[in-house]
Amino acid sequence: MKGFALLALYIFTYGSYTVRVAAVEPVSEAMLVRVVPVLRAWGSFVQPINAGTDSVSDSTGKGIREWIALMEEIRAGTVDPFAWLKEHAPALRIPPLLNYSTECSRIASGLAMSPVALFSFGIEASEYGSMLITGSNKTPSVKSEELAETEAQKKVNGVVNAMRTFFREEKYPDFTNEAPLYWSTASPDSSLRITMIEANVYRAWGCDMLPTGPLLEIAWNEVPDSPAVKNRAVTVEDLKTILGKAGMSEQEFFELVTALVVARRDQQNPSALRFDDSHDPESADEEKLLNEVKRMVEVRKRNSVMYEKYGRTLDPLLDQFEKTGE
Repeated sequence: MKGFALLALYIFTYGSYTVRVAAVEPVSEAMLVRVVPVLRAWGSFVQPINAGTDSVSDSTGKGIREWIALMEEIRAGTVDPFAWLKEHAPALRIPPLLNYSTECSRIASGLAMSPVALFSFGIEASEYGSMLITGSNKTPSVKSEELAETEAQKKVNGVVNAMRTFFREEKYPDFTNEAPLYWSTASPDSSLRITMIEANVYRAWGCDMLPTGPLLEIAWNEVPDSPAVKNRAVTVEDLKTILGKAGMSEQEFFELVTALVVARRDQQNPSALRFDDSHDPESADEEKLLNEVKRMVEVRKRNSVMYEKYGRTLDPLLDQFEKTGE
């Protein structure tokens, strides 16, 4: 009977004995740095078409068509995102002595499906920031906690704090640490999203004309709320390119998204990870099974803690993703 109970526990934890649906991989901050831009672009593609331009009012349809045309002009280089923001966003405030990149702004705008202006501070990333972007530590003998305390990272922290002070004085809400390397706020009128990124996360997409260090990202925060716009954002080939540049295969991407979906559900329902292991297994196979279940539960608990920390950023991205096929 205890053997059957262990099998039932295994199926409950994994979803299936043979198809281990919930046998998720550990989620690290380095993984989140890579997957957030991909989820933003992917969400634009997988959002189901619940309505098209033919089923909306003439005024709404006109706005959608104009928005699509704007994004095509930004992609083609005939419209500069920063110039567009200066014209349309009275709340725009830019600190002095920053380096603007038209090309990197076009890249970021394409990923966000919205005008984005990117600015550099002219410094290189700390080893800590580089580790989170690449997922690899160049000096394995040094722990990530120690890298976060280096002089290079303190310099990056100083830049972040300077931007927090600048925008606070401009009456913007204080920045919040919403994802690894990301600090975000919004303009008082909510028309702009301002993000301090501790390292150049856009290099994988071709933004290598700016240093590897911190970026200031200014993005338009009002996009026509229509699946027609969202579905126009990217194509299947675009997605394959995005995944390739992020260094992920489709399988790796879906495994990571699965881990995040499971982490969100576990974070909302922690009792799902409780089980009774008070009885000793009766065989070597049962002991092996129990140890595997314990290992997976611990992975899911750690992933749940990670999700709780960055759920504010991940929730809307996963909301779009989970609606696929509805």
